[in-house]
Amino acid sequence: MPDPGAAGPDPSLEADPARALSPLQYQNHLRLLEARRRMVSDGAPSGVAAGAVGYESVSQFSREYARMFGSPPRRETRRAAGRTGRPRDRSVLSAAGA
Repeated sequence: MPDPGAAGPDPSLEADPARALSPLQYQNHLRLLEARRRMVSDGAPSGVAAGAVGYESVSQFSREYARMFGSPPRRETRRAAGRTGRPRDRSVLSAAGA
């Protein structure tokens, strides 16, 4: 005789967002979270963080990052630099504009 308390699936598992992702989507989700952690906590530039988590294309990383977090990674690194009081490396900016 089945246990009446075990009649259905656990309702707490139904709302688990990780269960709504395919394995590939879940892997990309984890990669993007790790890249974000590296940018915010370690101060890594977005291109370095992208390469560290396995992206070969920085533009693909930027698209997927913006889709997941709602803003491009460059904006995130600027916000993180402002929160920590770290000066932005202006030599990189001036070299890019030259």
